[in-house]
Amino acid sequence: MDHGSPAEIRAGLGEPAVAVAPDAAALLVSEHVEVAIRWLGSAGDRLLVLDNLTTPADAEAVRTRVPTWYQPAS
Repeated sequence: MDHGSPAEIRAGLGEPAVAVAPDAAALLVSEHVEVAIRWLGSAGDRLLVLDNLTTPADAEAVRTRVPTWYQPAS
């Protein structure tokens, strides 16, 4: 995902959420984030690349909720 702000990250999680859980299409867009985060955290073989973050803190809402989060040294 090429999103730099927390709002852009949340918005960008909507499309993958519907792709992995088609029933999510009936949910509110704000609920798509929850679906995507649950999916990301459900297995260790998922990869989410957040490119162009202004600061690492911009990904905090996702990082704290995905138990397998890995952040390489900058």
